[in-house]
Amino acid sequence: MGAGKINGHVLMPGETLSGYECLQPFTAENGYKNAATYENGQVVDSIGGGVCQIATTLYNAALQAELEITQRQNHSMIVTYVQPSMDAAIAGTVKDIKITNNYSTPIYVEGYTEGRTLTFSIY
Repeated sequence: MGAGKINGHVLMPGETLSGYECLQPFTAENGYKNAATYENGQVVDSIGGGVCQIATTLYNAALQAELEITQRQNHSMIVTYVQPSMDAAIAGTVKDIKITNNYSTPIYVEGYTEGRTLTFSIY
């Protein structure tokens, strides 16, 4: 669901995409469900849990595309779905993934899921 909120973004040269701005608000009315999140050193369920996997996948796609990473923070605890230092957390406006188009041409961000696989492509 979250990938669809980022899918289709076009960034002109110098523009920045914020994962938090695209994905929030983390509410049931916005389509989010309960899932595991990290909070004060504990794993708890909260609405919007799992958005960090979206942030992490976008971060890794942006690295592969050699985009400028203007904001990225790791998790406060180890995550197991990527190698160490390859994760990106979202926690309000304090932790966000922001990517900037450092090319001289527009870029297009495609995000989708197929089964349980999340994919971001940057063109």
